Amino acid sequence: MPILFVIIAVLLGALISSIRIAKEYERGVLFRLGRFSGIRGPGLYFVFPFGIDHVVTVELRIRTVSAEQQETITRDSVTIKVNAVLWYKIVDPEKAVIAVGGCVRGGVSTGPYEPTQHHRPA
Repeated sequence: MPILFVIIAVLLGALISSIRIAKEYERGVLFRLGRFSGIRGPGLYFVFPFGIDHVVTVELRIRTVSAEQQETITRDSVTIKVNAVLWYKIVDPEKAVIAVGGCVRGGVSTGPYEPTQHHRPA
């Protein structure tokens, strides 16, 4: 009898952990066994538990990133400082996760892209 309760508890826990909710401005990019399976959301959706499905959540809202202040010299030899703000919006969540490196970190889309180290031949 106690084994039956353990089995029911494990199955109930697996069912509860498989329910996901995506907000209106979020999409879930679903990978089944490491391969792209589709876009989920907004709303309620289910994923297979125990590592079969992996969902990466992507925000579709407009994001802003402050660029570093830069100093440059104009044609008439005047030094100026330039400030910039970048806006970006993810339009296609599939391409943002699969094709763009550094767009999403840890399941939640982040502001600035993390720089990657590329070694160029001399």
